[in-house]
Amino acid sequence: MSIRKSLFFTALSANSLTALNIGFSMVIARLLTPSELGAYSVAAAIVGLTQQFRDFGTSTYIVQCKQVDPQTLGRVFGLTLLMAFAFGFITLIMSWPAATFYKSKDVGLILAVLGLNFFLIPFGSNTLALLRREMKFKERAIINQVSAVAGLVIAIALASAGLGPISLALGIMTSTVSTALCASYYRPKQYSWKVNFRGLGEIAKFGAQTTSGTVLGQVNRGVIEIIGGRVADLTSVAYYNKAKSVTEHIGALLMGIAGPVALPVLAKAHRHNEDPSGVYLRAIALMTGIAWPLCAFSIIFPLEILHFMYGSQWDFAAPMLRLLGILGIFTSPFWLWTQALLAVGNTKDVLKGELVELVLVVSALSGVLLAGSQNLALASLIGTPLALIYFHRTLKNALGYSSLAFLKALLPSAIVCAACVVSIYGFSIATENWQGLWRLVGGMTVLLISWAAAIHLSSHTIKNEFSVGVSWLKRKLKTV
Repeated sequence: MSIRKSLFFTALSANSLTALNIGFSMVIARLLTPSELGAYSVAAAIVGLTQQFRDFGTSTYIVQCKQVDPQTLGRVFGLTLLMAFAFGFITLIMSWPAATFYKSKDVGLILAVLGLNFFLIPFGSNTLALLRREMKFKERAIINQVSAVAGLVIAIALASAGLGPISLALGIMTSTVSTALCASYYRPKQYSWKVNFRGLGEIAKFGAQTTSGTVLGQVNRGVIEIIGGRVADLTSVAYYNKAKSVTEHIGALLMGIAGPVALPVLAKAHRHNEDPSGVYLRAIALMTGIAWPLCAFSIIFPLEILHFMYGSQWDFAAPMLRLLGILGIFTSPFWLWTQALLAVGNTKDVLKGELVELVLVVSALSGVLLAGSQNLALASLIGTPLALIYFHRTLKNALGYSSLAFLKALLPSAIVCAACVVSIYGFSIATENWQGLWRLVGGMTVLLISWAAAIHLSSHTIKNEFSVGVSWLKRKLKTV
C-alpha cells in the first residue's frame, strides 16, 4: 500500500475516532462529576504505566524486524502472554492499596477492572502490529472503529444508569473484547496462534530497551495526575485532565493519521539504506500546519471551548487550557520523535530523552505545588520545553538533518499560524459581548477561512497534498 493510500485510511479512521471521542467526552463530562472523572484519570494514569510493561516492545518489534515468520510471531505471542498476565495480576493487587492511598474506592474499583482487561489484550495486539507492518491500514481502521463504538456505547449506557466512573473502565474492557474478535477475523491466515516460549532472549532484549523509553514516556504523560491526585486533590486533577483533553484531541487527530504510518515508513527507509530525514521533516511540516492554528485558537478561546464541550462546571479549567495550548505549539514539531528514533533502532536515546523530560516536569511540579498553585498545567509548561532542546539535538544526530533544514520545514507553518492568530484575535476583541456559542462558531469560521487563505498564499505543503487528493477524487468520479 502506498504512503498516500495508507495516510488516507489512517486519516479516515483517526478523524472518525477523534470525532467519536470528542462526542463521548462531551456526554461523559455531563454524566460524571469532576471528582469522579478525577478518580478515573488517576487510575488510568497508573494503568498506563503497567500497560507499557505488558506490551514490552513486542508491537514495535513486529513492525521493525527484518523478517517475520510463524516461529517469530509465536515467540512474540508467548512473551506478550507472559507479560500481560503478570502485570494483570500486579494491577489487581495494586487496586486496594491505591484506593487507600488516594482515599477513593472508585480508584480501586477502576484499577481492578482494568487489571482484568490485561488478560484480554494479547489476543488482539499482535495482529494489529502485524497489519501495521504490512501497511494494511484499511483492516486496522475497521478494527479500531468497531471496538471504539462498542466501548463508547457501553460506557455511556452504564454511566447513564448511574454506575459512576467504573462505567469507563467497563467500556474499555468491551472495546478490548471487540478488538480481539475483529483481529482474529483479519489475522493473516499463514500465521497461527501457536505459542512458542523458546528463544525469547532477542525479543526480550529489544523489549527491555524499548519499554524503558515508553514507560518513562507514559510516566511523563501521567505524572501530574499521579502526584497531583495525592498532593493536590482529585478535582484539580480533573480540571487539568479536561484541559489536557482538548489539546490531546488535536494530537490524537494528527498522530492518529501520521503515527501508525510514520514508524513502518521510516523503518522501511532505514532498512533499505535510504535517507529518512526528508520524510520526517515533511511530516512535521504537515502536522504543525494544522496543529499550530488549532492550539492558537485554544489559547484565545479557552472558556468558550470548555463551556461548549463539557458544560459550565468545567469553566475553571480555562486557565489550564490556555497554558496547554502554548505548550502544544512547542511540542507538536516533536510528536513523532519517538517513532523516528525507534525506526532507526535508536532506543537508548528515547530512554534518555524521556528521563530528561521526567526530571524536568517533576521538578517543575514540585515547585508549583509548593507555591500553593492548583494550576497543574504550569508544571508541563515549565518543564517540557526545556526537554525539547535535547529532543532536537538527538533527532538531528539520528536522522542527519540540520537545524536550518528543521527551521525551513517549520517556517510555512509559522506564517500560516501568524495569519490565523491575527484574524481570530481581532475577531475575539470585536465580539467580546457576544454569547459564548455564537462567539465560538464565529471564531471557528474565521479560523477556517484565514487558515485556508494562508495555506494557499504561503504555498504550504498541505496545499500540494490537497491538490493530489482533489486530482485523485476527480479521477475516481470519472470512472463512476
